[in-house]
Amino acid sequence: MLLLCLSVSVWSCNEEPLDAQGIIDKTIEAHGGNLYTHSTISFEFRDRSYRIHRDGGVYTYERMFQDSLGSFHDYLNNHYFVRELDERHYPLSSEDSVQLANGL
Repeated sequence: MLLLCLSVSVWSCNEEPLDAQGIIDKTIEAHGGNLYTHSTISFEFRDRSYRIHRDGGVYTYERMFQDSLGSFHDYLNNHYFVRELDERHYPLSSEDSVQLANGL
């Protein structure tokens, strides 16, 4: 066990320490790297459906959920944020748009 700990310590000393961006870059590389540049990912979280589509630098994030008012669909892309309620545009103040886009 002691030999294992010493081996890991010596091995880790050979690498330069990473800053925060270096850690993020290594993590992305270890989990698929460029596969995320062109991808579509869908998942459910807290009774909401999410979809992320990335095509190079172009992205679309979507959130879909229902509540007592109806069925909501939020869209965020490179240019704007839009909310729909029952497939109709749902007007928002600029403050609400920023807050909801940041949450998406």
